[in-house]
Amino acid sequence: MKTISVKRRFGNLVSIRDYQLKNLLRNRQGVVIHLVETGETMTIPFKELQERAFQTHETHFVSRWKGAYGLVDFVWRPDD
Repeated sequence: MKTISVKRRFGNLVSIRDYQLKNLLRNRQGVVIHLVETGETMTIPFKELQERAFQTHETHFVSRWKGAYGLVDFVWRPDD
């Protein structure tokens, strides 16, 4: 499992960058999303990532360092 920290959620959604998701799928890894705002975590196993249980955005954002990236949203379901 790879841990990715995000600053905040938007409603009941939390977003990671598209290239992070591509790396997870390529390496056949699940993800633990750590919400910095509250300290909560959400675990998403690789199998769920494979089933495309997420929403992608058409809009791409320009990176400060290089290139552009899109966002991928997951419904926030914190671990118990």
